[in-house]
Amino acid sequence: MLIKTIAHWAKKLLKFNPNLILCLGFSLVSMTVYAQDQTNVIKELKRQYQSIHASCDNDQFDQIKVKIHIPLIDDQAIQNATWIHEQIKQSNRLFAKIKVCFELDDIVALSDQYNVLETANQRTKLGKDRLTSGLIDLFIVSKLADIDIKGEEIRGVHWRNPKNKQKSRWIILSKIASHLVLAHELGHYFDLPHSEYEQSIMNKKERAYPMNQRGFVEDEYKIMEKAKKRMIEDQHLIPVK
Repeated sequence: MLIKTIAHWAKKLLKFNPNLILCLGFSLVSMTVYAQDQTNVIKELKRQYQSIHASCDNDQFDQIKVKIHIPLIDDQAIQNATWIHEQIKQSNRLFAKIKVCFELDDIVALSDQYNVLETANQRTKLGKDRLTSGLIDLFIVSKLADIDIKGEEIRGVHWRNPKNKQKSRWIILSKIASHLVLAHELGHYFDLPHSEYEQSIMNKKERAYPMNQRGFVEDEYKIMEKAKKRMIEDQHLIPVK
């Protein structure tokens, strides 16, 4: 249908300006090549991820799918498969206590207009018409500005649609996020607030507690367990068996 429409208008334009047809043709070719390049970059990113990721193999766990949206700049994804793998690996390690395992659903290209997020409105627009029901949408960007402190950046955020805060929400990570940031934001997704526990990754304060020993505490796991049950029951999250 699209081709017929283009051909129809091409005939009309040809009567007025033949050179315009050449420009249109070159534009269509360029768009096709660009789209194919993007497809190839995403395919390669997925291939690299699958080559290093160990899938969930425990039937007792609820497998929750994660869909990744990532900008391509100069024909390259802004982060690599190893970084993505480490984020999900650490999340799976810390969520094993409540029998949750996160698995990659898909990786899709995100428009580069969302590569830098400066405002709350941009964060909200990010989720418009891009969310998939039953799973967690994860957006990766080059820069995620702190909307509360001018000039500062943050590493991640659990963001909600102001018009539907409970059911329309997603996670945004900056490409500079360290390996526990996704797990922290998933903690928010599973109803956790920031905390004062020394060993909890939900504690944002600078402290000497060893990074490799941080995780969630028992009280937090109880909250997360209830959140998991609620989200599965109302089909906000649909585990894959």
